[in-house]
Amino acid sequence: MTSDSRIVSALLSIVVSWLIFASSATAYLISQGASPKLALPFRLLCHGLARRSLRLWDTPMPICARCFGIYLGMSLGILIFLAFGLWLRKASPVWIALASAPLIIDGGTQLLALRESTNQLRLATGLLAGAAFILWALIHIELNGRQNLNRLKFKGLTPIEDS
Repeated sequence: MTSDSRIVSALLSIVVSWLIFASSATAYLISQGASPKLALPFRLLCHGLARRSLRLWDTPMPICARCFGIYLGMSLGILIFLAFGLWLRKASPVWIALASAPLIIDGGTQLLALRESTNQLRLATGLLAGAAFILWALIHIELNGRQNLNRLKFKGLTPIEDS
C-alpha cells in the first residue's frame, strides 16, 4: 500500500468516525435533556429531518438515515480496502457505479415524489454507496501512487519510503 493511500485512509477514518460518534453522542445528549440546538451544526451536512432519521434513545439522530448509512459505509469501505487493497485494485470501476445505483434510484424516486422511502432502505442504500465511493477513491489513490512510484524508479530515482 502506498503512503498516499495510507494517509488518506487514516484521515478519512478519523473524519468519518468522528461524524458517526458525534451524531450518536448528540442524540444521546438530547435524549438526556440537552438542548435540541446541539443538532444545528449537523445541518451543514444533512437536512436532518426527524422522520427520515434513525432514532437512538428514542431521539432522532441529527443526520438522516441515508447520511448515517453513507458514513458507516465509508468506514466499512476503508476496512475492506485495508484488508483487500492490493486485490481490489484490479476491480472494474463499473461495479462502483452499480453499487451507487440503488441510492440514486431510491433518492431520485423519493425526490420526484413517486414514493416515500423507508429509513431501513435509506440506511442500506447509504451503506452500499458509501462503501463503493470510498473504495473507488482509495483504489484510484493507490493506483496513482503506484504509477508515480514506478515513474520514479524508471528514471532511476529512489524515494525515501518504498512500500
